[in-house]
Amino acid sequence: AELLVSANPGCTMQIASAMRRAGAEIRVAHTAEVLDASLRGVSL
Repeated sequence: AELLVSANPGCTMQIASAMRRAGAEIRVAHTAEVLDASLRGVSL
């Protein structure tokens, strides 16, 4: 996976922190970030 999406801000922060500690190169984003990028026509 290249992107993990979560609708819960707390979970998003916890997951992102765990991914960094594990050295994983998977981007973690909130649902609103994905929607915003889609509406603006940009990639995350």
